Amino acid sequence: MNAFKEFATFLTGEGYATLRYDKRGIGESKGDYYQTGYYDLIDDAVDVVNFAKSLESIDEERIYLLAHSEGCLVSPVVHTRTTVQGMILLSPSAEPLAETTTWQRSQMKEDMQTLSGFQGGLLRFIKADKKLDKMTRKIKRTDAPTIRYNGQKINAKWNREHEKFEVRDYLKEVECLVIAITGSKNVQVKKEQVKHPIDSELMKLVSEW
Repeated sequence: MNAFKEFATFLTGEGYATLRYDKRGIGESKGDYYQTGYYDLIDDAVDVVNFAKSLESIDEERIYLLAHSEGCLVSPVVHTRTTVQGMILLSPSAEPLAETTTWQRSQMKEDMQTLSGFQGGLLRFIKADKKLDKMTRKIKRTDAPTIRYNGQKINAKWNREHEKFEVRDYLKEVECLVIAITGSKNVQVKKEQVKHPIDSELMKLVSEW
């Protein structure tokens, strides 16, 4: 959807400066996408914020992070390393990725059993959930940054680091303004987590979209 381009266009029209960037190995960004770990992404985000603060045209006391999905896990860590004044979190999660993916897979299994027609039959035939279990076991058995699974290159380092990362430890340290927004039909994260944060003081303003 290129949603962040749309966000940037709107925000610049309202008088805000915006800074977007591609992950390592994506677009013209240097580096190897498949060997990039979760903590590498955090380092990159910190560098981007610090770069923005270094620009004379930017007020370093008015920096806000706009994040979606994984970026909502990255942003609280960034805030502990370089102060920002607020965060807008779109489809955020307040739990480790392993817990979210376990929930996603349970939802997928339920859908596989109830989905009718060709699509439902195909998913049951290829046993998608069992293939995911097998891939996860292979990722955990190695320290290599990447693996090959069914002919595809998989970022094993990113998966392992994400599984062990506990975002709640960092959410407890957030003191800036936070707006958390999710969709009532979101099937990727648990929508109730924007309503029941770990500490009610964390979310100064919570809105459901």
